[in-house]
Amino acid sequence: MDEIEATPPFKLVWARHGVFLASWEDVYISRSLLSYGEYAKLEWDALDDLLPADANVGLLKVDVEGFEQRVLQGTKATIERCRPVIYLENDRLDRSQALIEWLWAAGYRMAWHVPPMFNPDNFAGQSQDLYPRVASFNMLAVPTESKIELPGHLLVNNAKHHPLRPASAG
Repeated sequence: MDEIEATPPFKLVWARHGVFLASWEDVYISRSLLSYGEYAKLEWDALDDLLPADANVGLLKVDVEGFEQRVLQGTKATIERCRPVIYLENDRLDRSQALIEWLWAAGYRMAWHVPPMFNPDNFAGQSQDLYPRVASFNMLAVPTESKIELPGHLLVNNAKHHPLRPASAG
């Protein structure tokens, strides 16, 4: 397929199994896509450039394999204007602290949400847990002015702490 250059370091990458926002520095994604043998780099834009200026965004869900902060930065005007609830993945230890600090600076408070990958009450009726002891590491972020209550025992109150990191390390 033809390649269309996008602003580095990100590429929207089409592959047999879907579309990914990726950096070719992301070894996992790069190796996976190259092993498929078919991919193309596509242009991408900041969400602020794609959304109408009067869009009313109440919820923003972000899961882009470690590039959550970049998506938020590209949605900054919308976040400032609309103050949406944000649900986002935070599973990259090397990027977690900066992501948390960015959200605090944007006026958000957060709680961890760590659901197991397997749900026995799943839509497909799959009874076999293909992901034993595997969880997804996410945060629910709400504007500080919101009256939404977050569970106290899961509050993010230390940017260096991450549930994947041993307690003594962060």
